[in-house]
Amino acid sequence: MRYTFGLVVFFWMFTLQAQAASLANTWHTSTGVVQALHVDERNNLYYSADTPSLNQLTTNQNLTTWVSTSQLAIFNQASGIATDSLGNVYFTDSAANSLYYIDVITGNIQLVSNQLNQPAGIAITLAGDIVVANMGTNQVLLVSPNGNSSIIAGNGIAGYTGDSGLAVDAQLNLPSGIAIDGSAIYVSELGNHTVRRFTIGGSIQTIVGTGTAGFIGDNGSASLAKLNQPTDIALDPAGNLLIADTANHRVRRMNGIDHIITTIAGTGSSIANTTAITASSALSTNLPSPTAIATDSLGNVYVNSGQQIIQLTADSTAIAAAGNQVSCTSPALPDFSWISLGLFGLLLYRLKPCSDA
Repeated sequence: MRYTFGLVVFFWMFTLQAQAASLANTWHTSTGVVQALHVDERNNLYYSADTPSLNQLTTNQNLTTWVSTSQLAIFNQASGIATDSLGNVYFTDSAANSLYYIDVITGNIQLVSNQLNQPAGIAITLAGDIVVANMGTNQVLLVSPNGNSSIIAGNGIAGYTGDSGLAVDAQLNLPSGIAIDGSAIYVSELGNHTVRRFTIGGSIQTIVGTGTAGFIGDNGSASLAKLNQPTDIALDPAGNLLIADTANHRVRRMNGIDHIITTIAGTGSSIANTTAITASSALSTNLPSPTAIATDSLGNVYVNSGQQIIQLTADSTAIAAAGNQVSCTSPALPDFSWISLGLFGLLLYRLKPCSDA
């Protein structure tokens, strides 16, 4: 059974205008450090930060902010975000050990499960079930929309064993990022510095990383390369695997055909950019501690760094600043054309963009 709450979750939603591969952008959130990213089938970009509100950037660059009027303390922040084929949104709240659902029609937030343990990244299967990286138990779970869950990878003991055996018998270590390609599920492990692939009821295999932290292996086989705390992963339309290689301060890509790994963004420096990012090579731009990554249907890549969301072009050759679109400095006015009254009488309203206030 789902429980409906008339309040808003701590993440933001943007709708991005389709852009040619030669363009890229940087958004400065001004609302906090970015925690999670997701792009849906319609190229809407969602992100969470460590402050409570929900924003939508439309294709004409209008900013809408959604907030609740009270009880914001019920939620902390979205640690993983995914959408189903209807556009409904699922998100994990790691601090609350919970998985939630937002109805795309009503805007109501519903509890799916509060029986998780530090849930992180999530993805949705073709059948509509939610795959959850349950970091606190070192397992990957399959959660149905009605909240029933089963273990599909990991035996609950932190470690690095089990390759070529059943996924449920393997030892994982701090699984964090999840991506799905058909029946194949990919999971990044912070503690093992690897990305592994498995199928439900089938075997598991390391495809990126050696199990030891480091930075080697570019332009060679991904299985021989070293990662350093890969927090999040994503798959692009060509089947290439994108990795937020957090402690290496880089984005790396494994080619989906030959499994060759390369760095596509970041210098390896942890020093934050003190000036606005201008058009430049992605490889010459600092990318301190990226922890979230997503791709759209055009092959563009979105990655966080502090309060920035950076868009890389499909060929990952350029980064350019697009201004401060996500900062709203003037007061916004409530848009009473969109009002939702939840089970507990909590009013949700959508604010007009600053440009319309």
